[in-house]
Amino acid sequence: MQKFKTIIADDHQLFADGLCTILQQVSSIELVATVANGEQLLKAMSLQPVQLVILDLSMPVMNGLVAAERIRKLYPEVKILIVTMNDSSDSIRELMKLGVHGIVLKNAGKSELLLAVEELCKGESYYSQKITQQLAKALNNQTQDAWQLTKREREVLQLIDEGLTTAAIAEKLFISVYTVETHKKNLFIKSGVNKSALLIKEARALGYLK
Repeated sequence: MQKFKTIIADDHQLFADGLCTILQQVSSIELVATVANGEQLLKAMSLQPVQLVILDLSMPVMNGLVAAERIRKLYPEVKILIVTMNDSSDSIRELMKLGVHGIVLKNAGKSELLLAVEELCKGESYYSQKITQQLAKALNNQTQDAWQLTKREREVLQLIDEGLTTAAIAEKLFISVYTVETHKKNLFIKSGVNKSALLIKEARALGYLK
């Protein structure tokens, strides 16, 4: 089984220790380091390859937002899971633009964190339900036309319904996996859900799928 080499970046030692304990239960995770700020994180990543970074936003020296932006540029293949108390729409939208793969609030339960890690290890994305609902509400305040799907988003939605993986969708549509992930993030935001099964259910109810 492939081990996802993982780094935790959080300046609250107690919380970081708790994450370490939880991740020890995940057979696919190999925790290689814990750091207290973005600067230490980037240094650790330069010393050894990792596949997953679990990142807090509010840290000294270099915060999580800046660190995430640099990771996306330097290591675009690395999965980024944000674990934060900051649920403001502006911050979340900025993270989405950067292309982070998951966002979980710090008041979430252990089961949700494990689910998020599992989804990212499978090559999928995960966003807390509260976050997707909040962004959907903000979006709906700007438009009265349901989800406002683009042609490509409709195509991706249809292929999700057919059971294709992110990689398979990318191959079928002749686009990159990153582009598919972006379309899926937009679908989650517009629908206000955080799982593909719920996305399909809501899409059927609104007539986007037959």
